[in-house]
Amino acid sequence: QRNVIFLDSDALIQYLISHNSQIQSVIKVTKDLGKLDLAVELKQEKFELVSSDGNYVLYNDGTLARNLEGILSDQKPLFVKIQTEAKLELKSDKLFFSKQVADALEKIQRNFPSNKSFEIDYFELPVTYPVQAQQSSEDEINDINQSPNSLGVLIPNEFVVHTKSAEKFNIKPFKVYFDASSNIEKAISNFSALALQLSPTQVANLAYIDMRFPDRSFTCQVGSQCAIPKVVTPVLEIEALESEQQATSQ
Repeated sequence: QRNVIFLDSDALIQYLISHNSQIQSVIKVTKDLGKLDLAVELKQEKFELVSSDGNYVLYNDGTLARNLEGILSDQKPLFVKIQTEAKLELKSDKLFFSKQVADALEKIQRNFPSNKSFEIDYFELPVTYPVQAQQSSEDEINDINQSPNSLGVLIPNEFVVHTKSAEKFNIKPFKVYFDASSNIEKAISNFSALALQLSPTQVANLAYIDMRFPDRSFTCQVGSQCAIPKVVTPVLEIEALESEQQATSQ
C-alpha cells in the first residue's frame, strides 16, 4: 500500500506484529499529511530457560528470544530463571508458554515477601502430561487450564519456587508450591501473611510451603514425614496431608 491516506491501520498493525518478533504491540498509528507515525511497545527479554536441550532467553510474553549457550555467567543479565524437563520445539519466535504464565511468574517474583529475607533462586515448571511440539498462537492458549495435548506450549499446573539460602539469617533453601490456576495475587498475599507467623526455628527448618489449597496453607519441616521425597500429593489428598503437615489457616 503506497498511499498512506488509504492505508488500513488494523492490517498494518497485524503485519508489523507478525513480521517483527520484537514488537509486542502497536500503541498508536497516526496518519497526517502523507506521513505515518507509529508508536510500538517492544518485548523485553525476561526469563532464562534452563532445560535438558540447553539454556535460552524468553521474552516477557513467553516466546523464545535467543540461545544462551557460550555466554559466561557473569555476562548474563539478571533474568528470572526457569527450569523444566518439558520437551518442546525450541526455535526463534516459538511460544514456549503463554503470556498468562509469564505474567503469573513475574507477579510471584515481584511480590515475593522479603520481610523474612526470602529470595527466589529459580522457578520449576513440572511436567505431568504429554506436550506436543506444534506451533500455536497466543489466542489458542488464553486459558491456562486448556488441555495441552493439541498445543505446542508448556501449560504448567503448578509453579514451584526454589529459594536461596541466607546463612546470615539461618535460612536454608526450601520450596513454595503455587497452583497455576489459582488467583496468584491472593496466593502471594496469603504466603506473605504466613511468613510473618513463622518463628526463626520454623524458618530454619523449612522443607516446603504448600499454597495450592484454597484458603489454607501447609508448612513442612525438614525431617518430618511430609519431607520424604515422593510424587507431589494432589489436592484430593488434603485429609491425608493434614495428619502429616502443620496446617495454618489463612
